[in-house]
Amino acid sequence: MLPKRTLGPWLATKMSRHNVSMRNQAPVVTFTFDDFPESAATVGARILLDHGAHGTFYMAGGLLGRALEGVRIASPEQVDELWQAGHEIGCHTFSHVGIDQLGSAGIEEELEANRASFSNGRHDRRFISFSYPFGLMSLAAKRVLSTRFASCRSIVPGIHAGKVDLACLRAIRLYDTQIDRAQIDRCMDRLLHCNGWVIFYTHDVVDRPTRFGCSPALLEYAVGRAQNLGADVLTVRNAIGRVAFGGS
Repeated sequence: MLPKRTLGPWLATKMSRHNVSMRNQAPVVTFTFDDFPESAATVGARILLDHGAHGTFYMAGGLLGRALEGVRIASPEQVDELWQAGHEIGCHTFSHVGIDQLGSAGIEEELEANRASFSNGRHDRRFISFSYPFGLMSLAAKRVLSTRFASCRSIVPGIHAGKVDLACLRAIRLYDTQIDRAQIDRCMDRLLHCNGWVIFYTHDVVDRPTRFGCSPALLEYAVGRAQNLGADVLTVRNAIGRVAFGGS
């Protein structure tokens, strides 16, 4: 039997699934950034744009312009720049709070505050994608969030193949402390073999990253490797369209 402290999250990954059969004609790779630090908004975004690609940046509006554990978070102006450049801005709650212990009302308050922070009076701005802060989730929260967003990204590791649970997208850490070029190569080989979809996630993008970040060189390598593979490098929002409906 699983320990009580792991039973809730484990059940959330197994139940209340929003499964979609995958119809993509080529492998799909997505790069995502949580929180997201200034370096992700500048260096990370530039690397993707240099390759003609875009990423998904999960925003916690209450953190914008502040320092989180010594790392400066992007400013509202940088959020605007990312949006205008064609990157996707996703929801990461307003306060960057673990939602596994929040009730429905608490979750709604966090979502509404973040929505207001992002839209800032503009009707063309809304969140499509969500990322669970700290990877914390519960069955109840998953059920609520799956009705509000097209997808919810977890930190459960894995590559999607055949079917994908849009309420619990799997992802792989792109941290210098967790993955190297050889492991990226093996991941890409598996992706090609199964014609799947892999989502990478990280935080800061600097030469000497935190334990939750990656170096520009590692990100550059992963993006280049994906494109050399012939994979489509897409935002979460666009990847869902490609995976769910196929096409080129």
